[in-house]
Amino acid sequence: MLLNQETLRLIFGLKLKQFRQEKNLSLKELANISGLSASYINEIEKGKKYPKNDKIMLLAESLGVSYDDIISVRLNKELKHLTKILENNLLKNLPFELFGISAQGLLEVITNEPDKFKILVGTLVELARSFNLRVKDFLFASLRAHIEISSNYMGEIEDKVTEFSEKHCWNLIDKNTNINFLAELLAKEYGYDIQEVDFSSYENLAELKHVIIPNKGASKTTKFLLNKNLSFREKSFIYAKEIGHHFLDQGERSNTSVWLDLDSFEQLYNNFQASYFASALFIPKDDFISRLRQVFNKNYFDQKAFTQMMESYKGTWESVFHRLTQILPTFFNLEQMFFLRFNKDTSTDMYDITSELHLSELHSPHGVRSMEHYCRRWISIDLLNKLDEVVATDNSIDIEKPLMGIQRTRYFQSENEYLCFSMAKKEMHSPKNKTSLTVGILITPVLKEKIQFCDSPDIPVSDVSITCERCGISDCKQRVAAATIYENESKSKQINHSLESLIQDYNGTNGTNGTNGTNGTNGAKD
Repeated sequence: MLLNQETLRLIFGLKLKQFRQEKNLSLKELANISGLSASYINEIEKGKKYPKNDKIMLLAESLGVSYDDIISVRLNKELKHLTKILENNLLKNLPFELFGISAQGLLEVITNEPDKFKILVGTLVELARSFNLRVKDFLFASLRAHIEISSNYMGEIEDKVTEFSEKHCWNLIDKNTNINFLAELLAKEYGYDIQEVDFSSYENLAELKHVIIPNKGASKTTKFLLNKNLSFREKSFIYAKEIGHHFLDQGERSNTSVWLDLDSFEQLYNNFQASYFASALFIPKDDFISRLRQVFNKNYFDQKAFTQMMESYKGTWESVFHRLTQILPTFFNLEQMFFLRFNKDTSTDMYDITSELHLSELHSPHGVRSMEHYCRRWISIDLLNKLDEVVATDNSIDIEKPLMGIQRTRYFQSENEYLCFSMAKKEMHSPKNKTSLTVGILITPVLKEKIQFCDSPDIPVSDVSITCERCGISDCKQRVAAATIYENESKSKQINHSLESLIQDYNGTNGTNGTNGTNGTNGAKD
């Protein structure tokens, strides 16, 4: 990531290289004149080192320029845009090093074609403005890309969970394991003062899950304010995640459960790692693999067994779905899959994808930036609609438990078909909000081998699209918006087809332009 000091080193190195080339000096020739080594000058020019004042004086004298000119951050006319490019918020915050691009490597790309690079950055910024994208949207995209490259399996964190479990004799398979131990550990080992607070009594804070007030000065106590309206599972997960931040020895992190100001990729990545730690702590890898095989080896989907498996783990219900995306690619060879989380505010009729992950490729179901209406045939949305109906007709139902479902999903104008596991639940700390989680796995011969019930006739099958606006299914009774995007795209295809016919007619054989093979100009008749 480009920081201010790095920017200064890069600009100084760039100016040194410019002055040297203007004097038609090679690295070796400048080294001979200045008495510095060629390798050292090369490192300066690449932005790896910033020389001390005495060496800057030597370089300035050797090049016949003033000390002030060589240390100035002002660049010549050809590269005057470089400083603004380097200081652009987008470039400063994107984790280029995560993708193997060093600051020096980025500088070389910028300096080789500065004007073209400026156009590229300008284009990205303009697109961001047009689609209301923020820097944190790019950071989340960077995180998703990193997760997808690793197939969402973090072996180092799995090892740290094993280390923690052995150190503290933690075994969730043992029914006698005390979940309250996590809260006690935070208090005793990490100096946390845990207090449950009714955030709903504060304006705009009802949806917060926790707030951390770090210790200051001589105080060694960290105040940990926890939303009292959370379920026991949610509180336990938050304790485990907080321990993860410490046990993984992390630095930057957010002090609230929502992203108010996402300052760096490190904050986002550390949050992801701590969440992974918590999920793995509550759902041990080997036990989870064993139980999944028991469910998958049946020739029918045993929803009761699947739900019981979810309930047996003490973390959040969502943890099980995240764990599926972590375990299935690596240990079941099911790499082509997606995860979607939908939220719905009961006061509106709009659904919003708040989290998504695609492994191996961008799959058919995915989020869109515009205000479109997601397909009501998706099991993700169908369960959200059914959730209120179930609660309304059965007063004895435990609203903390989710509503489960499964579906074979075929996508309109695509050969892709997915086996989708889904659940929907109410948010205990914010009852007006509902959430659904879906893990979809591309149906392939490998999946049919691993999941025996894939072809079970008991599994409902549905033809779906991404949104109503993009859907060409003409007899859809669940449609809530016109197929405007689909119709515009269809019209463009028809125009292109007609244009091809026109070109073919007026580019006829035998050297003629007419459609009837005549010699008339442009096919006109006498």
